[in-house]
Amino acid sequence: MNQEEMIIGATRRVAKNTGVLLAGNIISKLCILAFFAIAARYIGPEGFGKYTFALSFTSMLIILGDLGLNTLAIREVARDRSLASKYLGNIAILKTILSAIAVGIIFLVITLLNYPSDTTRIVYILGISVFIGSLSGGLRWCFQAFQKMEYEALMNTAQGIILLGLGLAILYLGKGLIGLAFAHLLTSIIIFCFSFLITLKKFGKPRFEMKWNFWKFLIRTAIPIGLATVFVTAYYNIDTVMLSLMKGDAPVGWYNAGYKLVNPITLLLGMFSLALFPVMSDFYKTSIESFKKIYRKSVNFSLMVGLPIALGTTILSYKIIPTIFGQEFFQAIPALQILIWAGIFAFISGIIGTCLIAIDKQKINTYICLAGLITNIILNLALIPKFSYIGAAIAILIAQFLIISLMLFLTFKTLKMNFFSKPIFKALLACFLMGLLTWFIKDLNIAVVTFLSAIFYLTVLWCVKGITRSDLKLIRQMIKI
Repeated sequence: MNQEEMIIGATRRVAKNTGVLLAGNIISKLCILAFFAIAARYIGPEGFGKYTFALSFTSMLIILGDLGLNTLAIREVARDRSLASKYLGNIAILKTILSAIAVGIIFLVITLLNYPSDTTRIVYILGISVFIGSLSGGLRWCFQAFQKMEYEALMNTAQGIILLGLGLAILYLGKGLIGLAFAHLLTSIIIFCFSFLITLKKFGKPRFEMKWNFWKFLIRTAIPIGLATVFVTAYYNIDTVMLSLMKGDAPVGWYNAGYKLVNPITLLLGMFSLALFPVMSDFYKTSIESFKKIYRKSVNFSLMVGLPIALGTTILSYKIIPTIFGQEFFQAIPALQILIWAGIFAFISGIIGTCLIAIDKQKINTYICLAGLITNIILNLALIPKFSYIGAAIAILIAQFLIISLMLFLTFKTLKMNFFSKPIFKALLACFLMGLLTWFIKDLNIAVVTFLSAIFYLTVLWCVKGITRSDLKLIRQMIKI
């Protein structure tokens, strides 16, 4: 098989896996966004601030229960699938122990912080929920390792639908914030049961064993990857926690109204990185030239997709926030305008970070993530007291720009690749012209504006040859699955 055939085959696998993940996650994220929007209207900015603080707080600490084990297992099993049962069993035991310790830390810290009783109870319930979710993740990594993303898409879809259904029922019964937390807990239990059954039937029975030498290898190798994940998770949640401690519940609610809109976009685009990782891990061992080619195309793709989304959201945010969350959250508009750019930078840096881990440069990735986290914390301490939630948004944007700059520099130094190619500059031109059109027609119906802007952007991109016939040919080959 020549290099071009390898590229096409790999690209088709990435396209298939990205496609099924995207389909499942679109449904899931729309359901979760609907859940948040309805909940926010029901409980108001202060209640929404308490609720999103509890979600961020538990999400930030439960990551200590992973320490990179899932990512390590994906990389190793993608290279040798016969290791699946061994990794499933050992990682299940390790994650149970580590996640239990993480939940203990969650309970201890929230008690010491002396938050109001309702906030503390929500954190307790969500702590148990994320514990079960962590155990579920200890099984679901094999979907990605085997490049069977349809199962991950199924779980994501089920999670969104179940959470929305339970949330609506609980709000209808008037159970409020505590009821919303229980909706998360019940959803986590159901998804864990489904994940366990699929893993057992489709990927083999976990081989439970206690091999201390293998555990040492897992922890020693996973920690650099895990630290990066810890830093990234803290990076995305520390704003909410610090904002809650310094400014109270309402600013947290406004900030997270913008953040909850950006997060689904970032996660949906991030499905591309998720599908790309096992392919890049394989290519790094088999064909470095193919690796570089698919990596370069991936960076170009991320910019072509991300830039118009960010610019369009910035211009139309004054319509988006009131439509989804209501007029009570009007103050969230500037937060959304800033956070959408941080989200797009996160999507691009996610692809570059995937490359670093795939080529066994996880330590570099960890140092970059740590630099971003420290920068974010320092900026939050400086900006939140004066600018409140707007300061938190600015802090994460600057920190994300630092992360992507360092990643580009270090990957250029390692791989000797020039990422600033002609397609990127053509995408910038098309995006600028699209922005002008969007601004002039912004007072039309938001769906009409979005449709016309997207068509205009793609047309300009085609006219300036940002998208070529070879790209279209590759896309056609990708979809022949």
